[in-house]
Amino acid sequence: MSVSELADRVASHLDSSHEEIEATLVERDLPALTDCNAVKYDSYTDLVCLFDEHGTFEKYVRRAVNAGAILRLTPPKASSV
Repeated sequence: MSVSELADRVASHLDSSHEEIEATLVERDLPALTDCNAVKYDSYTDLVCLFDEHGTFEKYVRRAVNAGAILRLTPPKASSV
């Protein structure tokens, strides 16, 4: 998927703008996740994909946690209605 599509999906779960999410993904998160082989990110085409199509989500999360790319595993708190 494109970085823009990924930013849309992430932004829908957080209280941040698409632009903020996309900038953070490109500047910090995608390079860190690429370094630990959780995703493949091509900055020239702005495409992101899972590193290994046969892996499980848990496998990618473990790689990212072990590499220090994910520091917080609890989801953000939902706002009160």
